[in-house]
Amino acid sequence: MPLAITLPSCNFTMMDSTAKKLAFIDDSAKELGLSNVKTLTGRAEEFSTKSEYREMFDVGLARGV
Repeated sequence: MPLAITLPSCNFTMMDSTAKKLAFIDDSAKELGLSNVKTLTGRAEEFSTKSEYREMFDVGLARGV
């Protein structure tokens, strides 16, 4: 989210397997007026096999676990 705030000209897709976490991201982005944030519910392993998402992103980041 901090990157989406500081780089409004870039689009960000946030992915998590927990819909509840992404609902918070959606609500926060809406509250902050961020139109460059999109969310996907699921695991990265699942999306890597779907043709509509292959080679769609320039950069991937992961949060610490």
